[in-house]
Amino acid sequence: MKETFRKFYPILGRNLGIALEATFYLDPSSKAQLPDDLRFHSLIYSDSANLLTRFYFPATVSGDTNIAQRMEIAFIPWVDRSQAAFHRICLRARKNHRAKSFDWLSLARMSEDKDFGFEPIYNKDEAYISLDFYSKRRNIFLPVFVRAKGEDGKSFSYYVIESEKNPESPTEKVVMTVRTIKASEAPPPWITVK
Repeated sequence: MKETFRKFYPILGRNLGIALEATFYLDPSSKAQLPDDLRFHSLIYSDSANLLTRFYFPATVSGDTNIAQRMEIAFIPWVDRSQAAFHRICLRARKNHRAKSFDWLSLARMSEDKDFGFEPIYNKDEAYISLDFYSKRRNIFLPVFVRAKGEDGKSFSYYVIESEKNPESPTEKVVMTVRTIKASEAPPPWITVK
């Protein structure tokens, strides 16, 4: 396991990445509000128009990020998460070398009737989806199921992104697991897909 300092960590090769972010409503021009001991500027996003500052968590990764039979990403808190307005898991999709769009990849959750996908907003080659993660708004994290189209363009591979629990301490690592599942374990939107 190697600790790295980046926003996104690959979970299906380079085409799908995951980040954990904590959002605070702060004065973004005030350096006093940033952590003194670790100033990873590449892990900080400030939006002065909305008066928010978003901190991304560095992580250690174990397992194969290309095949995703099973891998773990342990996000390491470096700011006091207890004061955050909310937390999100952010997924970033990149266009797969075979595809002209993001239709090779879709997401779903057990409690929802429809699946959802990526739509580029700022960049035609990347797209993002942010999902609530153990915040004051929702104190649960629903597993996210991923369906990826195979090399042949007809078959699918299925994965699930899970978090076992909400860390009780704001300094405790946040562990996400990504593992391969069978099609029969997929959520309702995909069970009827032929």
